[in-house]
Amino acid sequence: SLAVATGVLGEPPMLLLDDVFAELDSKRQHNVLMVAFETADQTLLTCTDAALIETLVPGRTRWVMVESGTLEER
Repeated sequence: SLAVATGVLGEPPMLLLDDVFAELDSKRQHNVLMVAFETADQTLLTCTDAALIETLVPGRTRWVMVESGTLEER
């Protein structure tokens, strides 16, 4: 759990969520994001639908896109 990791490391770890929404309904997608934003200082999330994230947590994100092998901040 994040609480255990925080206790061991002394600070909250970075949370990596890779395509976590693929098989979740909209209620569970929202719940996952709320837990991620409330418990981790940094969350790296990969997804195929950026609009979904903006809909669920508007204004709480920083976007970095991978385009043709290059990182671009959006």
